[in-house]
Amino acid sequence: MTVSKFRALLGTLIGATVLAGCTVAPQRSAAVAALAKMASETEQDLEPPDEGFREASVDAGSAALPMLAWHLAKGDSALAAVALAYLGGAKAVDALTLASAGACLLQDEERCVGLKALAATAMASTGRPSDIRFLEQGLRGEQIGTTWMPIVSAALTLGVLRAEGSLAQLRVCRGADAGGSIAAQAADTAIRWIERGKFTTPSPLRAEPGGAVIAAVLENGIPSVERAPAYYDPDRKLIWRRDDAGWTFEATAEAPKLPVLTLKVVESFDSRRAVVSVGLTFGPLDGVGYDYVLFESDHENRWFGDHDT
Repeated sequence: MTVSKFRALLGTLIGATVLAGCTVAPQRSAAVAALAKMASETEQDLEPPDEGFREASVDAGSAALPMLAWHLAKGDSALAAVALAYLGGAKAVDALTLASAGACLLQDEERCVGLKALAATAMASTGRPSDIRFLEQGLRGEQIGTTWMPIVSAALTLGVLRAEGSLAQLRVCRGADAGGSIAAQAADTAIRWIERGKFTTPSPLRAEPGGAVIAAVLENGIPSVERAPAYYDPDRKLIWRRDDAGWTFEATAEAPKLPVLTLKVVESFDSRRAVVSVGLTFGPLDGVGYDYVLFESDHENRWFGDHDT
């Protein structure tokens, strides 16, 4: 797996936590089989996840963990590592952390960097004290070349977790110039998320199809969204407006000349897990994308992670 292909994935993943005690429904078994097929066919030649991968990952849930961990241990499938990051939870985090430590020990820099970034992303689903220490340590290092990806993942995950105790480390990572590097920008984003708390969303949004999970994404925050005060949503024919407090929207009959915000929802068969693919387009060659993986817990939507496409 090359660094450039991992870079294409980082920024696609913003995640969830695995549900405990899931029954193995036919849909879940089929999803596990689909992920197994993808894992066995991709080897190390990995492209950004497509909709089929997203559907399989949300439907499979924790039932796919043993198969994915086996592929990860063998080192024969880059997709298995990405899928584990999408699943989240303590077992997935531990598998990714162990694999990244092994790759770093063997001085396999490309695999070491990629796995550390995925492990950091998945830790947004757990947030254990040991994970926070891993993330804070992950903020250190060169912010140029090929080693910046784990720093970005660690910073954004700390932001997702609203880890107030990590603000000092994030400020050191940001440095004096928040725009100095992609890693510094990620640290600045995390600091703003922690200091701000949740962003507000309009109440009518939750009544729309997929509205609850979209609201959860907007409430957390989206990297790079501060580049514009308003966005056009072509799928819903809406203008989204944002300020420091949060979001509002209004319907529009015509497409305005605004940056584009897309929010595509893929829900699991039992409606308890979802992936929201967020796209921000500022120009013909200027755009970023993120996947938010969410799970339902006590009738609330929770989520974890962060990566750019």
